[in-house]
Amino acid sequence: MLPYQDVNGNGQVDAGERCSIYNGVGWAASADTDYPDEAWSLIEWLCNYDNQVKQAELGVTMAGYKGASDNYADAFEGMDIDAFLQMENEGTLISRPCSKYTTQWETRMGELLVGAWNDPSTMKAVCRQIAEEMNATLASE
Repeated sequence: MLPYQDVNGNGQVDAGERCSIYNGVGWAASADTDYPDEAWSLIEWLCNYDNQVKQAELGVTMAGYKGASDNYADAFEGMDIDAFLQMENEGTLISRPCSKYTTQWETRMGELLVGAWNDPSTMKAVCRQIAEEMNATLASE
């Protein structure tokens, strides 16, 4: 769980100021950049409240500010992704096993999910297939 900002200004991150993280966008710059001030300015701009709201509206990523992701679900016409907002609001953390072969089954998982997102009627079977393939890879380690 990663903290939001200190909304109530008491110097700590309280339970109501926490969120879950699931495939978010982390803006960063190389320490070796020739333009550190410009890079910092861009990151600061991308991370301000108004631009976090805009990124959520465009479907780029859920915002890093509580309540700023409300329009994220509307960015994906024909897709019900309210579960992601529910996770953020409830502070649920999604986790899955990591192993030395994680990238193998994660890549395959992504390939399979694309088809399921395009045809939601296949989602249950695809998730079952992903679990079986992931478990087989983990068992082989």
